[in-house]
Amino acid sequence: MSALNNSEKTETGLLGSAIPGRTHAINRRLLQVALIFLVSLILGIFLGNLVIKNISLAFLLITVLLVMVISVDLSRAWVLLFIASTLSGLFVRRGSFTLRPDEVIFVWIVPVWFVYFLRDEVRLHRVPLAFPMLGLLLANIVSSYLYSPELDKTKSYQSCFLFALYISMYFFTVNVLAERKELIKKIPFLLVAVGILQALYSLAALLLLSGGFIIFGVSRSQKPSLGISVNGGFQESNIFAAFIVVVTLMLLAHIIARSRWQKGLRLYAALALVILILLLTFTRAAWISFAVVALMTLFVLRPRTNIFNPRSLTVITAVVVFFILVALPIGNYTSSFTGGSVTGISERIGNLINFSEGSGAGRLEVQTRAIQKWQK
Repeated sequence: MSALNNSEKTETGLLGSAIPGRTHAINRRLLQVALIFLVSLILGIFLGNLVIKNISLAFLLITVLLVMVISVDLSRAWVLLFIASTLSGLFVRRGSFTLRPDEVIFVWIVPVWFVYFLRDEVRLHRVPLAFPMLGLLLANIVSSYLYSPELDKTKSYQSCFLFALYISMYFFTVNVLAERKELIKKIPFLLVAVGILQALYSLAALLLLSGGFIIFGVSRSQKPSLGISVNGGFQESNIFAAFIVVVTLMLLAHIIARSRWQKGLRLYAALALVILILLLTFTRAAWISFAVVALMTLFVLRPRTNIFNPRSLTVITAVVVFFILVALPIGNYTSSFTGGSVTGISERIGNLINFSEGSGAGRLEVQTRAIQKWQK
């Protein structure tokens, strides 16, 4: 009798009507197909006009990729988005419009999350800092409308749209991690793993460059005396440095905190690699960030009888020795064989706080003019 009752149970549809469970599943499948078709059509027209110049091909390509992404779990979709966000240098440009991998992946994932939401398998969660970010976005939109010259309004609105897209990615990330809490513990490993792969790729790009083969991953430095800098999968070396310095600090913290840190030879090798790559980005802000945090670790978790944390002191000493004996000579040699000065990195380090010339002087001049204008 209970089996008969279970077989006759019905589910409530999207409009609240009682429909059989099988019919409900068919309706959900039709809804997915409709969403795939609608999003593919919109993106196909958009991408076909701007990039591929063939709407039919773009529609077919996006439909296939949407079907592939639709079948992936949200956790894997988020990992795919994270990896794509570290490949911003692989963009397509049409005039002033650029299309990056993470933007494409995110637009594909949105209907996937929407399908999960309609199934009641996910729900909306509170997003920290939502109102400040939306307020900043609104301020940018208003200022673009009021103050941008007519010729620059299109670019200003494009920047606002890009800002809104990345805010949406943040909202999506918060909601996915709230639903898939097991991902939170894996994020540090994922971040370090991607960072090491990026560092290895950058090193390979440099080695190929020394043999006369130019591939993506290296770029001409803003300062001629530095030669070629590494940028990994990112669009420029400064952004790559901001990413790789986080990876470097996470590796440093893990080596200092682990119970058997003396046996972590692979961790030391990974730390040496990312420190070398961080140096070859020629980004002084990232260098200073690493140095400041590394010094701070000397005073964290130290015994009461010690001035410094002994583990941290040992690791930092090893880092300094590696930097002086290995990283700095390699950096100067790399700078020289790529068209820069033999002492390019040494000079760059010596000018860390130099505000009389270069970018430091430029920043100081901009700030001075801004203060003077504000005072008027």
